[in-house]
Amino acid sequence: MTPLCALKRAREVTDIIEVPERRAVACTLGGNIMKTLYCLTFDGQMGDIGTGKRVSRIETVSAGIAGSGPKPTRHNNRRR
Repeated sequence: MTPLCALKRAREVTDIIEVPERRAVACTLGGNIMKTLYCLTFDGQMGDIGTGKRVSRIETVSAGIAGSGPKPTRHNNRRR
């Protein structure tokens, strides 16, 4: 298995999430309470990036720690 993402708190690794035969391209914590880990994963070779092959997906998992930074806000998209 290949490690997907390591969650850290106060410089200590708290969890390692593994996904077989995939690569983590980008990961971030988000959601209403900043405890959802969103990871863009890729199944292919680096040369496949940008070729139009459908080998990536966004995966989510509930995290035991919250992300830092501003909390998400809801925007009213109605036109005036």
